[in-house]
This record gives sequence, C-alpha cells and structure tokens, in this order.
Amino acid sequence: MGNVAGNELGLRTIVLRKSDTASRKIRFYTDNRSAKWPAVERGVGFAVLFWNPKKSWQLQMHGSTLIVDQEQTHHIWASLPVHSRSSYATKLAPGSPLPGPDNGLADHFFDMSLEETAYAEAHFAVFDIVVDLFESLQLSRNGHRRAKFKWEENSQNWDGQWIVP
Repeated sequence: MGNVAGNELGLRTIVLRKSDTASRKIRFYTDNRSAKWPAVERGVGFAVLFWNPKKSWQLQMHGSTLIVDQEQTHHIWASLPVHSRSSYATKLAPGSPLPGPDNGLADHFFDMSLEETAYAEAHFAVFDIVVDLFESLQLSRNGHRRAKFKWEENSQNWDGQWIVP
C-alpha cells in the first residue's frame, strides 16, 4: 500500500481483511498511532498492489479512504484473539525508536486474557479504500496484457480499456 502525504511517499505491506465488489471497498486494520493514520483520516488517495506469482498477475487498485464507524470497529475488535491484538498493544506508537531489539509489548502480553488486552482497542482502527481505478497486468512470455478500469459516477459502472503493457 502506498500514498503521498506532503512531500513524502509512504509504502507499507498491509493485510487485506475484507473485500466487497458491490460497494467497491477493500478493508484494512491499522494502529491509529501509525504514520499512515493522518492520511487515512483526511481520506486521501491510496494505491494497493497485489501480486499472484502462480498466475504472473499484478493488480493495482487506487481509491480514497473511509473510516469504519466505531460500532463496527468494536465488533471486529471483540472477535480478535490475543495474538492478533498484539499489533495494536505496543507501549509506544509504531515507528518509535527503541534502545535495542524489542517487540514493544509488555513482557507477559501473550499470557494475558482478552480482558487484559482490552486497553489496546484504543489504538485499533479499521478503514476501507473505496476503489475508483484499477489496473490488471498479466505477464506472459508470449506477450503481456494490461487493462485499466475507471469507475464512472454518472453511469455507476466501470469503464475499461486495454492499454499497452
């Protein structure tokens, strides 16, 4: 996933949590103390890159962000096991300097109960990217194929065309 905020390009690997073709949304979880969160809050554009090595296929998606409401976010949080909550439970914000190698968690974190890890919900955030553009690139020794699709608000449909790879 990548975006530009000010003069800085931000790239990160992030886990796709859900997709919904009807609403054109793809969902992600994050720590709201992370460097990307201010951009998510502003609804700026993000690009996401997917790669399937078995099919030699690349898919790029572009769109703006939409924060998932607190009720849905709480419901998702309640379903997470302790090991999944660890990503949001660090004492310091992601990217904070440390004096040495450390995971940033309390020493006994993985022995905690769900109730004891509840404090980390304050850092848990869920957002969607509403896709308005995507490109498909199929790589082949016999010639690549590439197509581009753009969401057209007026027609409420995807407008696509083949483009040079």
